[in-house]
Amino acid sequence: MKVAMFSDCYIPIINGVVTAIAQLKDGLEKRGHEVHVVTVRYHGHKGKEPNVLRLPTLPFSLGKQSYGLGLDLFGMATRRMRSVGVELIHSHTEFLLDESARSAARKLGIPIIHTFHTMWHDYVHYIPGGFLNYERIKRMYKVRLAPCAAIIAPSIKAKKYVLDIVPDMPIEVIPNGIDTSKFRSSVVTPEFIRDARARYGLKDGEKLMLFVGRIGPEKRVVALLDAMLPVLKKHANVKMAFVGDGGDLHTLKHRVDHEKLHGRVMFPGFVTWKEIFAIYSIASLYVTASLSEVHPMTVIESLICGLPLVARRDDSYLDQIIEGENGHLVPSEEEMTRVVMDLIVDDERLLAYSKKSAAFASKFSAEGHTVAVESFYRRVIDAYPGRIS
Repeated sequence: MKVAMFSDCYIPIINGVVTAIAQLKDGLEKRGHEVHVVTVRYHGHKGKEPNVLRLPTLPFSLGKQSYGLGLDLFGMATRRMRSVGVELIHSHTEFLLDESARSAARKLGIPIIHTFHTMWHDYVHYIPGGFLNYERIKRMYKVRLAPCAAIIAPSIKAKKYVLDIVPDMPIEVIPNGIDTSKFRSSVVTPEFIRDARARYGLKDGEKLMLFVGRIGPEKRVVALLDAMLPVLKKHANVKMAFVGDGGDLHTLKHRVDHEKLHGRVMFPGFVTWKEIFAIYSIASLYVTASLSEVHPMTVIESLICGLPLVARRDDSYLDQIIEGENGHLVPSEEEMTRVVMDLIVDDERLLAYSKKSAAFASKFSAEGHTVAVESFYRRVIDAYPGRIS
């Protein structure tokens, strides 16, 4: 097959959507398919990228992380897709390049599908003037999704949301996956763990609670810190790390200073996959209060590293966190405090949860994701111009 993926974010940006696209491209190419990517230019990014078309960019920011809105001037994308004989277009965006993707599919007479990656109504605080609200976003989605031959939902949560907007649309639930061979950037040896613990100032007997992601309001990081403060105050051997960057970072640091917990809560910022793997490997527990996820890559990464998990109850985690087996889904921050307070000192339960997480990780491989998407592509192409059931 010859397929094209359209996205308003791509390498070198680091986030779950970019990871998903890059892994899928690599996996499909290994299986003999030709994959083209239409995306944006980033200032300072160089290097030869086979089958990647980078378009002029309108800068756009989500907190401290810069993105771009691709400008498909003079139908550049359509001309490229026609010249290489693309058979299917896969949109990974709801912004300008989605319009380009729909235009190319219409002009070339080929199917377009869409992966629902993001609950954008949880991100309206980044748009000044209150222009966007829940109803406007739903109307936007209806316009964007209506021409699709089918949609990929990474979770049951995403499927429910999309069905509320386009009830008659064929939707396939295909969970995200991680390429373990790339993520496991080092062999975990006693020396590896010792060096990583030393880098983050963890002494013998000290435990680390971990959150990885954008440090912004949609991730509810302030609520998470508030829930973990009683744990940190009661257990002197417990520390916390917020890995990432974003608009709430200053608020978190100010709160930590106010509570006199300097040195107990760490903010490593953005880190490479090699370093993030090291941080996961020395953590004792992954915690999140985010309710804006679709199917978080960070939780899959936690599973690969055998971390127990505690999260606010949300449909996005249903196939990742099994209550009482590898962690807990809790109804409130107050309950999160209580659960973590008990769990973090229960070494026997932490070990049992850790083994279950490592076992569950096999369900979320990049290879399995690629095979499922490949099969989905074939069904869509074979059914076109009709729709799959």
